Amino acid sequence: MSKILIVILGLILLAILGYFCIYNYAPNIQDDIHIRTSTALAEQDLDEVDVNTDGRDIILTSEVASEAIKQQAEEYARKVYGVNTVDNQLTVTVAPAELVIEPEAQEPVQGIKYPRLVEEVGIKPEQYPSWEE
Repeated sequence: MSKILIVILGLILLAILGYFCIYNYAPNIQDDIHIRTSTALAEQDLDEVDVNTDGRDIILTSEVASEAIKQQAEEYARKVYGVNTVDNQLTVTVAPAELVIEPEAQEPVQGIKYPRLVEEVGIKPEQYPSWEE
């Protein structure tokens, strides 16, 4: 009878110890994973990605310039030791096109309104009579 009592008491103490470890060290583990994931992304020049942690789960949020950057961030986050899952909530935003400044107006070539099209693209003006002046 005393052996059974000792085994039961040992199991209860083991359960209490496990409970203490999980709830005492879980925030430390979460902070460690957050720091290591943020560092891994920063080393790959992905500083614009925001990293949030929920236990051992990572949530990536922010706006990135391309789908390739989105996939790259998820890949590097998954490689961090201790990460359970990665929820990639990154959004790809199309950057506004850069302002293109046209060169100074050119004189018409042989009476053609659009000399650049003739020179660069090779369009023949006789194909499009409305282009001639």
